[in-house]
Amino acid sequence: MKKKNKRLLAGVIGAAVVALVLAMSGGREEVSDKPVVRIGAILPLTGDMAHTGSFVRKGIEFAIDDVNKNPHNKFFYRAVFEDNRQEARQTVPLANKLVFGDRVNMLMTFFSASARAAEPVITANRIIGMHGTPVVDILDGVYNFTLFYQSSEVARGASEFANARRSKRVALALQQSGTILELVGDLRARIKGETREFAINRGERDFKMLVRNIKEWNPDIIMISAGSPEIEIFIREMRLQGVSATMLGLDSISHTGNTEVLEGFYILSSPFGDEKFLARFGHGTVMTLYAPYFYDAVKIFADATERAGAASGGVVPSGAAISAEIHKVGEFDGILGRMTISPRGAFLSKMVLYKIENGKLIRLKE
Repeated sequence: MKKKNKRLLAGVIGAAVVALVLAMSGGREEVSDKPVVRIGAILPLTGDMAHTGSFVRKGIEFAIDDVNKNPHNKFFYRAVFEDNRQEARQTVPLANKLVFGDRVNMLMTFFSASARAAEPVITANRIIGMHGTPVVDILDGVYNFTLFYQSSEVARGASEFANARRSKRVALALQQSGTILELVGDLRARIKGETREFAINRGERDFKMLVRNIKEWNPDIIMISAGSPEIEIFIREMRLQGVSATMLGLDSISHTGNTEVLEGFYILSSPFGDEKFLARFGHGTVMTLYAPYFYDAVKIFADATERAGAASGGVVPSGAAISAEIHKVGEFDGILGRMTISPRGAFLSKMVLYKIENGKLIRLKE
């Protein structure tokens, strides 16, 4: 009887400890008798980019929910999120925490600086890295993959847009980065009309003079790429000054959650996902293409892990084995459409053109 009471007491204490740990971690974790595969994600969940980070988190969570619904899977998938406020200096300690503390099997990062900071940790520990960025210098063909279209594809689509409209003057209002510098050179080589660059500086909050200079130059088209909140402030200033040129959003214009400021804009982007995917957000237009990219990336990783697991006897496979399975696929049909996975590890998808009309994202056929 005493032994039974001791076991009961131990069980109560154990349950209380588990409940306390879960409460401290922010909620309950689903329990499974399958081996657990952990996916770490370092995202901007607070700060200026929190809106985009929260959508990316939802995309990852949707993918994991969908993967775990498959009763034939050998593994159970769980996400661990960390917030770096979009500050690269916080990425390395968070990456180390996820790798050595949480023992993640795959680590996802957001934007170029975070990807470059986390890549050495990923490579040294031979896990899979999925990075939401077009930079290719971190790719090793094995452990690191990028989830974004390349700047050459943006330049091709944007130049076709301008040339088809016989544009004489094209203003490039772009937030500066290494990738943007490459994009500018490519745009200037492809666009038949005159181009002029107008730099949007990160952290800037007063764009009166910049917009005045653009308006005086009188371009036919203004191509825009910037993060939040600079993008919203810049666009509102253009509205105030009555700039009437055709607006084409490139790349990170899709970060803004204030879709009303983009009314009438054209958006050159990868697909934003299908209607069912958008409906899950409970949002009219999901103005961040990163969410479907990360959704597809989780599905690609999980599919490869399951295939590699078939040869590992149910043991969670190594990063190299998972990578080999990813490369075997070559092409993947996801909510972004058909993606090609390059030998170096870049996920390549076709660019498409949208327009914001009456607050809705309309995909154009041109």
